[in-house]
Amino acid sequence: MNWLEEATQYYNELVIHDEARKHHLNVISPENLQVDYDTITSVSFQPMNMGFSTIDVLEDIIHRSPNLKKISMIARRDVNWTSLCSLNLSGITDLSVSINDDPGQGTLMAPDLRSLVIFGNDYRGPLELFASECPVINFASMPNIEELYLNRIPLINPNDFKDLAKLRSLKITHTMLDNLRWLSEAKYCLQKLYIEGSIVDCAGIESQQSLEKVWILSPALSRADPILRLHELDFLELQSLQLSKETEQRLKSSSINTVVITRHDRIVQSIDSTVRSFVWSAARRILSEDHKRESGLEDLKPVQKKFFLLRVTRPLPERLEDEIRILYSNGIERLSTEPYRRKDITKEEYLKIYKERAQEYYPFLS
Repeated sequence: MNWLEEATQYYNELVIHDEARKHHLNVISPENLQVDYDTITSVSFQPMNMGFSTIDVLEDIIHRSPNLKKISMIARRDVNWTSLCSLNLSGITDLSVSINDDPGQGTLMAPDLRSLVIFGNDYRGPLELFASECPVINFASMPNIEELYLNRIPLINPNDFKDLAKLRSLKITHTMLDNLRWLSEAKYCLQKLYIEGSIVDCAGIESQQSLEKVWILSPALSRADPILRLHELDFLELQSLQLSKETEQRLKSSSINTVVITRHDRIVQSIDSTVRSFVWSAARRILSEDHKRESGLEDLKPVQKKFFLLRVTRPLPERLEDEIRILYSNGIERLSTEPYRRKDITKEEYLKIYKERAQEYYPFLS
């Protein structure tokens, strides 16, 4: 996916999300929730606002909202897996939750779930984890999951979800997994795979022939040749310090449309993140202009209105390019005019990498 496809996709997602907000309930406080529960299709809880039981309030909302489909409880400190398993989640298709206990304690009754995101709370070190038992998560009660994201559950056992035949997108971060051989025993056919951890060898990935996008972020990764056997792969990103130059060259000269291989330290990774975020910022700016056009332009003078309409009625790709050019130029101007405080890299080196990465990702900036 190039920058334009990514930006266009994100813009379209923003438009859909904007429409969905009309049917969304954001719980800041359980008191005086004056809403028409029949219209509510999604609910989220303010992350750090405490003073009430998330599960108790959620249970009441589920009972009152016959059309509820999506639930988000990310960064809530009082939610645990055991209490979540006490709820009847039939009809819920999307669940995102932060938990403070072992996800192996209890069975989540969510037969209609399509997307599951679990943020664990396990910050133990390698020695402590080595002496610990691996939790067993019962996915049998969630047979329809298509997207699964597991974060900071380091001892996850892939055998727990190997029978999820409908699974198409799998993301695992902060994990102790060091190989991908378990993929060859799975009943699912993935289209997207994102792994961040201690993967050394990619053997097993070739069994997932439907893969279209792969991210493997592992400094220890040294064997990636099995990826070359994926015939549908369109996008590949690897972060590795051990990958040979020969393997890198074979991957870049393969039929994979986009191959990104980074060996840099965290400085360059942070610059990459800044540069790649231009597509999201540009899409948000354009959507904001679209809102302004829809709400009326009475506050603008005739000349201002004319130029505004000329700008916002152009094709979306042109508008995205212009916004990205502005963001790129603003970044250079800030580096040139504002005090530079970093000690780990000189301003000249930072600016050089910034320009290289931006022009590589957005060729029209060259």
